[in-house]
Amino acid sequence: MMRNIHESPSGGPFPRLEPRRVDGTTLSSHEALGGVSVGQAVIVVHYDSLLNGASAQNPQIAVIREKQTKASSRRQKGQLGIPIETRKKGEESASNIWGALAELYDDQTLPRGHLFFVVNGFGGAVLEGSLVGLTVLVYDGPKDAVFNPTCGEEVGFGGWMSMADFLQAEDGRGIAQHLVRTAQNKGTIRAALENYSIPGMKIPVFSDGFSMQAFYEARERLEDVSFSLVSEAQ
Repeated sequence: MMRNIHESPSGGPFPRLEPRRVDGTTLSSHEALGGVSVGQAVIVVHYDSLLNGASAQNPQIAVIREKQTKASSRRQKGQLGIPIETRKKGEESASNIWGALAELYDDQTLPRGHLFFVVNGFGGAVLEGSLVGLTVLVYDGPKDAVFNPTCGEEVGFGGWMSMADFLQAEDGRGIAQHLVRTAQNKGTIRAALENYSIPGMKIPVFSDGFSMQAFYEARERLEDVSFSLVSEAQ
């Protein structure tokens, strides 16, 4: 059974919350391949109860549309992607995940009570020697909901796409497609969707009092870790 989120022993200016795994370890202490990641990629998948689990075959994922070109992270204006966020120095995984979700939600569109961490929904990928955390979150709200990113000058909400369509999209960001394919091949997406409906296997991503705007503004004043995000995926 999944334990509740607990207070992390580490201090600092970040929210001191870390989701635990079934065995009691935290995201920050044992992330996928071991060690501390340089950032987090977040795949938000839609759970449709009417499909009776069939959504795990080719799930719908929330995508973003890049509004800026940034050569250092291989972003091109107009590309479709998923939230990917560099870790801040000293930051724990939960805070890094929330930082990535600023690319999907603002305070008005935050899906409180409809977005969940799920047991076995965590993984990782190595890009040119750098570990990127890979988190699959399950959304069970209406698929016609419109989300507005907090960092709307950088990205826009691109809607929902089937995983297959996203992986084949000519205007898809290569690194994002590589990470989604990795989560697919490792079974992380399927595991998250299958475990979602099992009692005790999920916890909400956001508390009732969480403010994405306040969190985003405080986090943006902090320094990123240094690394070069390069891979064979362009």
